[in-house]
Amino acid sequence: MCVHIDFRYTPGNAGNMLRVDDCVVLRRVSMGGGEENPEPPTEVGNRRTSNVLKNELLLHEAVIKNDPDAVKRVIKEPLDVNSRNNYGRAPIHWASSRGNTEIMEMLINAKCDIEAKDKYGMRPILMAAWHGHTDAVQMLINYGASVNTINKKQYTLLMCAARNNRLSVVNFLLDTIEDVGLDAFDTDHQTALHHAAIAGHTHVVRRLVHAGANTSTTNKFQFAMRLQREQMTNTETYHILEN
Repeated sequence: MCVHIDFRYTPGNAGNMLRVDDCVVLRRVSMGGGEENPEPPTEVGNRRTSNVLKNELLLHEAVIKNDPDAVKRVIKEPLDVNSRNNYGRAPIHWASSRGNTEIMEMLINAKCDIEAKDKYGMRPILMAAWHGHTDAVQMLINYGASVNTINKKQYTLLMCAARNNRLSVVNFLLDTIEDVGLDAFDTDHQTALHHAAIAGHTHVVRRLVHAGANTSTTNKFQFAMRLQREQMTNTETYHILEN
């Protein structure tokens, strides 16, 4: 992984941007929304900030690389465990999306925010469901993460799993969560069943239908599930809904 670190001070920047592969940019923004350093910068202050930023960059890099040993080393250094990249993602987002429960445990023990939202409204538990990591979903629930969270498109946990063919997560959610939002709508008035059916995820569709999902709901385009055959990539999915 190519890493470029820029610690130069310029007005409005204060050397506060780091890059990893030209995509991960860390910004020193306090969780409260205020200025991190309200007083004029000093040489000592800049040096301290640079060290903290370097540690945060190394933490993001270690989590992205799925390197628990590196995480264990750097997390002991001065840093903000909730530091964000340009997508608003903290290390716990990366760990959850990779399903690395060992790293997740370290971040949680370091008091990370398990309800942190990125710029798309995605929380760690939504990331874990999206990428099909049942153990990570279960861990976050055990630590108190909300099971009723949604992103900016109002995708639920079940939708995140269903649209990406994550049958294991779908089964876990249906079997363990009392109100999983089986027929909840997103901003396009689509349910988890819509997402799975249109993508042709036959096994997920069968499981949702078996769980009692409504097959007659319409999305914002006024297409009912039974009328969306032309949108479905799998004819077997259509026949499941027909029957």
